[in-house]
Amino acid sequence: MVTFPSSEIKKSAVSLVKVPGLYQRGRGRTNPDEAKAVVQEVVRRLKDAELNKFSIGIVTLNSEQQRLIDDLLDQERRTDPDLECFFGDNAPEPVFVKNLETVQGDQRDIILLSVGYGPDAPGAKTMSMNFGPLNRKGGERRLNVAITRATSEVVIFTSFDPSMIDLTRTPALAVRDLKHYLEFADRGPSALGEAILSVGGTDLFDSDFEEAVAERLRKMGWTIHTQIGVSKFRIDLGIVHPDHPGKYLAGIECDGATYHRSPSARDRDRVRHAVLNDLGWKLLRIWSTDYWIDSVGTVNKIHESLTQLHSADRGREQESNKENEGRESDRIKYPETLPEEVSSKVEDFKEDKKDLFSTHQIQSPVTDEEIEFNGYQAPYASWRKTALPDPRSATLEEIINGLLAIISVEGPMVCHRAYFIYARLFEKASPPLEGVPNPIRQKFNAAIRKAIRQGKLEDRNEHNAEDDVYRWIVRSTGTPSVIVRKRGNREFNEIPPSELGAVLSTFIAKPPAKTQINFFRLYWSDTISDR
Repeated sequence: MVTFPSSEIKKSAVSLVKVPGLYQRGRGRTNPDEAKAVVQEVVRRLKDAELNKFSIGIVTLNSEQQRLIDDLLDQERRTDPDLECFFGDNAPEPVFVKNLETVQGDQRDIILLSVGYGPDAPGAKTMSMNFGPLNRKGGERRLNVAITRATSEVVIFTSFDPSMIDLTRTPALAVRDLKHYLEFADRGPSALGEAILSVGGTDLFDSDFEEAVAERLRKMGWTIHTQIGVSKFRIDLGIVHPDHPGKYLAGIECDGATYHRSPSARDRDRVRHAVLNDLGWKLLRIWSTDYWIDSVGTVNKIHESLTQLHSADRGREQESNKENEGRESDRIKYPETLPEEVSSKVEDFKEDKKDLFSTHQIQSPVTDEEIEFNGYQAPYASWRKTALPDPRSATLEEIINGLLAIISVEGPMVCHRAYFIYARLFEKASPPLEGVPNPIRQKFNAAIRKAIRQGKLEDRNEHNAEDDVYRWIVRSTGTPSVIVRKRGNREFNEIPPSELGAVLSTFIAKPPAKTQINFFRLYWSDTISDR
């Protein structure tokens, strides 16, 4: 590709905006604060007589963030009708909101890129290296398409510093490219010279000696990172583990500039090795004198040492896998039966809660093996948004039909979840419906009671709230009273107690640790290990 010099003298046409937001992992897969910042920037530009001459496009990395920004823009358009001329078919180049998969072919003067992904806890020092489509094969091409949609300027919105992207934890080329692009947006052209690409020619080397060693090892098939670390205390060459791209197989020290800068032999030969060994590094050393006398033989010895380390690692992993396969019988001996006093308490507990925790009501029995290998019995089916009548003006029968539509998909469910799902459809109405105010709640309660009387719904008062319909567990008539499912996007207080109880009663005779592991796999993550 041939590029030509720009007549503009501004520092950079690519800039970075850092937003103190959090990525909502598993609860919508969005970054609300970042989305709001993007929309505020769009509105600011559209209201500026000079800036609104430039067309705008918004690109997100996933479809959930795209929908959120679209919704927020719709809200701004309803609030300020003057913005409408920049949207729709009548605008020469209307503002668009697209995701990485759908933006190809579109072009605008200004592109606002919302990364969305980032830390999911305040003050986090690390974050997941999952960037959705960028982690998949061909992600680098998708990223290239996104950032080349702009003819004049790119503004990137993120909730993290580029340094938080740890390239040792992911082999994805697109993530590597994203890190370097964010560094460029943050610090300008100076960042380009510092980007470390694991393909010879653009690495950082302390000496020609290190570069020559790296090139020879690369030709033997090893992936090499150079100058590992973020301060003066660095490892010259890091050999990426062939089986685990997120870790290093070994580090190689050359007696180059870094070695000779050490103030004493003790610092060079003992302190460095001791500290790095404690940190888990396996270190190999190449002396420059040996290399100059016999470069081929010296590098071959390193190659052999790396191969031995790799084989030893594989052997340990195979042993560990065998041990894990037999850990129930070989490593941990669980008693065949519970102690008598514990067993009697369990039986009393089960008898006392037999109506609530009876496993015969589960849609299909959940076994320990199914939890072990599948992570959960069934996915949680969330209701997809469809048009429903506004509860403020709808008749009772219309409200009943609306609630039935939601409950038929998500039931058994707690009533207040159904209420909020219904009400959220009208958050952006005019006037907006905020939450579930008491008059609407009373309408919903009346609709639930009538639907039960009509035989359209069945209920279970699992929270001992006789008159508080808001907390009843309801389901469509004829459907199972308890269905064990993945947590989905439910808050924990939205999971029916009977569902929790069914899981616990299934595991009640298991050792406590095993029960806890399977319980957490079901409702939080199926990737939790037994250790």
